[in-house]
Amino acid sequence: MTLEELKTITSGKETLTIEFKSDVKRLPDGELVDSLAAMANSQGGMLFEGVEDDGTITGLCRAHFDVEGIVPLVENRTTPGLVVSESNSSVVTVRMLEAKADTLFIRMLMNREDRGIDMPIDSLLVLSALRDGELTVQELAAVLKKSESTTRGIIGVLLREGMIDQRVEGKVHVYFLGKAYHQEVGEEVAYTKMVGLRRERQLNMVLEHIDLHKTISLTQVVDLCGISRAAAKKMLRKLCENGNIVLLCKGRWAKYGKRMTESNGI
Repeated sequence: MTLEELKTITSGKETLTIEFKSDVKRLPDGELVDSLAAMANSQGGMLFEGVEDDGTITGLCRAHFDVEGIVPLVENRTTPGLVVSESNSSVVTVRMLEAKADTLFIRMLMNREDRGIDMPIDSLLVLSALRDGELTVQELAAVLKKSESTTRGIIGVLLREGMIDQRVEGKVHVYFLGKAYHQEVGEEVAYTKMVGLRRERQLNMVLEHIDLHKTISLTQVVDLCGISRAAAKKMLRKLCENGNIVLLCKGRWAKYGKRMTESNGI
């Protein structure tokens, strides 16, 4: 795009497909990416960074002189990656094709916005990635292009909000979308089904372990099902109440198993 072509475009007003962003006071990365994602989810278009609302070209702030750094910023924080098509020391132009809007995700954002709750772009990226399946902290760090330590901090906030949940496989924590997220997007039934299937699978694993090895301990339930000790105690208590298993011995080395009979005596 030539300077004359740029001046012709910026001499007009902003439209649904043309947006200007001032960079005099350094445009926040999150605001830039949010604007691009919103445009891509509607009709596509072009965003000009370094242009005021009235079309005046004021250029980029010093921090954005290295325009090559903007390219990975935009590509890494959008899915699919939006590409910076043109840039120079004065203006960055991003062209976007129309993308299919994720209506459930947009509903969640609107619900939170109505309640005055802002969500950082990194938190949105985590939620978006988990829509495709469960991920570990290492995998989420790769999505965010951040350290595992920073990623754990982001995950911690989402866990406290109930937006995501976790389970443990050995020593590895695996994360998935939580109850609060499903409530936000109106997928409560889907969450209930997921929890129910997971709980049923865990119960079956405990009973299968007892069938194979005769007994099971609290620690073994924790390791087998990837749940907390409190959750494991609750599960064992429920199985005992339902008559599926019995407490064979108490104390530090407590064991659970099938009720002892002459035919299956332990």
